[in-house]
Amino acid sequence: MPVSLDPLIPFLIPSGLAVEGIVPLLTPMEGLEAVLAVRFGWVGASPFSTRSYARANGPWYGVDVLHLELAPLNSRDLIETARGLTELSPRRPSQANLRRALSTAYYAVFHSLAATIADALMGKGRGDAWHQTYRALEHGSARRACQNMQAMREFPSEIQGFARTFSYLQSERHQADYALDGRYSKPDVLAKIDRAEAAIAQLEGADLRQRRRFAAHVLFKRRS
Repeated sequence: MPVSLDPLIPFLIPSGLAVEGIVPLLTPMEGLEAVLAVRFGWVGASPFSTRSYARANGPWYGVDVLHLELAPLNSRDLIETARGLTELSPRRPSQANLRRALSTAYYAVFHSLAATIADALMGKGRGDAWHQTYRALEHGSARRACQNMQAMREFPSEIQGFARTFSYLQSERHQADYALDGRYSKPDVLAKIDRAEAAIAQLEGADLRQRRRFAAHVLFKRRS
């Protein structure tokens, strides 16, 4: 019968999962490859959230269970999550919440870029190839591509602006996550969240041909 995994929540949250509900399905019946159905939200590290409970190779009390269906994150939702983190405390937000808000703002920009690349190169069908392309984006290589000034001059101003913000917020996210001596104010963090939102709008507003060129620039290594 279903059991609770509530004791695990403190271990899951620091790893980047904001747990909305954990519903494990444990059964002695054979044929099941998966025995856990999980629904979670996103805070910082995991790029996907589940959309449905489960299916496996066999029945669970006469019901087919456990097919894990993944859906990409919505960058606009992450922007709202970042703003919400600054409002959690009734008086002054904690440094932890401000740091998480800043980190989440960067991830909103990162996932906007990942979705733009997948849409530009694979279309919006969101099949296996789309998801593979989405997951191909790497933080370090994306930053280096965005900081390649010679290559970036070939792109229109809105994509150049996005690239500058991407690089800037990735650096800010590293500081927020790892620099122990930094302190943050709510107005400063909200300004960075606004910058992230503006960068996403810049990228989405760029011409499709330019977005496709930018996708190739970010994802593929240039060879002479």
